Amino acid sequence: SQLLYCKLMRLIGMVVSCPNSAFLVSSNSNIRAGIVHLCFDQLYSALSGRTTVGESNSALLDLREMHYQLMHKILSSRWNWFFKPINREFESEEGNKFFVKAMEIYFSSFQDMTLPPSTYGYNLSVFNDLQKVHKLYSVQLFKTEMLPAFTETLLTAMMDGSRQILHDELVLTVFGLASADFNLFFGQIVPRFVSKYSNPQATIPNFATSTDFPSFSRNLKFFINDIKV
Repeated sequence: SQLLYCKLMRLIGMVVSCPNSAFLVSSNSNIRAGIVHLCFDQLYSALSGRTTVGESNSALLDLREMHYQLMHKILSSRWNWFFKPINREFESEEGNKFFVKAMEIYFSSFQDMTLPPSTYGYNLSVFNDLQKVHKLYSVQLFKTEMLPAFTETLLTAMMDGSRQILHDELVLTVFGLASADFNLFFGQIVPRFVSKYSNPQATIPNFATSTDFPSFSRNLKFFINDIKV
């Protein structure tokens, strides 16, 4: 039931957030792996497979938003479950696997234009927070294998009228992703994105050389408008 899912996610959130939780910092990683598996695999699969029969769309969306919040709490508070603190390598094969799973869940949410703007915007803020606190975009696996797809997906979202209310949030997140490697952004991501649309001649004055946020923000707005024409 909805109440059961809510209670379970609140309980996990309390345990994860507790700084003095002895078993979370012990050398035994089985409990930690169990928590991450429950959240990133089992809970996600259960909520994704639910239908709205017998419950309102609102109730189901509330559960999914709680799940995104729980994922954020785990990633933000327990980054060391996934990465070693010194060399930023993965803590273990399981850490690698669950990090990839978390990114797949967020990627799917960014592709979902049916998500309410509040939920979509929350997930954008999660990425901005993980970049600010943990330098997410500098994680080698993310930077080399995920960043282009995330960036193109958010550019696509900017084309969707339902996401117009999130324009500022989208620009901020796209700028953060682009800042990780401007050469990649301007040299590969933008041309590939343009090629997907019917107006391949769309250009943005000085876009390729403007990497400060105010200019980038202005030029990105022109870029999206040109692509829409």
